[in-house]
Amino acid sequence: MTQVIELEKVRRAKLTRQAMAAWQRRFGRRFAPDLAAADLPDQVLAELITGEGPGNQALNDFILGARGFSPGRNVEDVDRAEKMVVLESFLVLIDVLRFEAMFRMKWVQDFPDRQRALVDFVGETRVSPVSALEPPAIRETHPEYPAYQNLGDLERPAFLRQTIPAAILAFRRRTGAGL
Repeated sequence: MTQVIELEKVRRAKLTRQAMAAWQRRFGRRFAPDLAAADLPDQVLAELITGEGPGNQALNDFILGARGFSPGRNVEDVDRAEKMVVLESFLVLIDVLRFEAMFRMKWVQDFPDRQRALVDFVGETRVSPVSALEPPAIRETHPEYPAYQNLGDLERPAFLRQTIPAAILAFRRRTGAGL
């Protein structure tokens, strides 16, 4: 049993290195294997939260690397089942990254997943019980806080997600990334 655990650790370390290599090439810097959203530089985060263009490709490269695919692999070239895993991983990761951007702007309260290694989110799906699926609460400093206050508990997560485009724009402006 110990050998199986050790083999899994070695396999995971290899996949993590592969995922991080894609970002090292893309962003021109080294990242720790246990890199969390909270550890990302603002400029990198600003690119990743867009969900399109180079940020989208960088997230897909990270996910595909962590899933064991060779560098430069296109998500369209993987089989249907694997494509669904990549899509689910993408949705969870982009949520965590966008909530991190909102946290840095003091729009949302602290949330535990901002300290969790990003590679740990790869392969997780929306049906698994991860806290990334629970959006953090909006803080009083969020520009839409008065409207949020009047909502019921079931409406609040959807409301927060509706403010994501404004958060992306505000964070990118704050970091000088523009749009």
